Amino acid sequence: MTFSCRRCGTCCTKIGGRFSKKEIELIERGFRNLEKRGIRLLIDPKDMSVPLFPDEIEVMLGLAEEIGIDFRPRPKLVKDGEIIEWDLGYSRCPFYDEERGCMIYSHRPLACRAFPVIKIVDHFELLDLCPEARKFKGRDIEREFPQECIYAERFFERIEREKRRLLQEGAGAGIRTRATGLGSQRHNL
Repeated sequence: MTFSCRRCGTCCTKIGGRFSKKEIELIERGFRNLEKRGIRLLIDPKDMSVPLFPDEIEVMLGLAEEIGIDFRPRPKLVKDGEIIEWDLGYSRCPFYDEERGCMIYSHRPLACRAFPVIKIVDHFELLDLCPEARKFKGRDIEREFPQECIYAERFFERIEREKRRLLQEGAGAGIRTRATGLGSQRHNL
């Protein structure tokens, strides 16, 4: 039996503010390391919601305009004036409708496609927010969540690729590129 989303909306309506105190400390430490490389975090980790890539923001802004939704994502990470990562900026997704569900389902961001799976370096974990996923605790995540694992892998690879790009740019500017230690965390950059 593989996971099948029931479209209950829990993941769309209870976003953010779910990090433990220890996770927030790890995120803050990681971002302090990135600040030494010119990358600034613009929002408090406790206020983070869904991480979004710049190309996803462009699509979502277009869709919001098309369907008449007031969508105002928050810049999350900035380097040299360039926004390199965005945050959904809401605790309830503005694209979720109680009757219709996700109004941009076929265009939803990578983080949403991967949910409730996250990749942490060399393995996958389940996020506790999903009531249906809780039934699969202790089981083979890759077998039970095949599609979500594919998307979690893509999300992780994009984060790692962007991190390498930023660190290489920093190296070119004379900034040392020792590991940030963030690759082992469940949070981006």
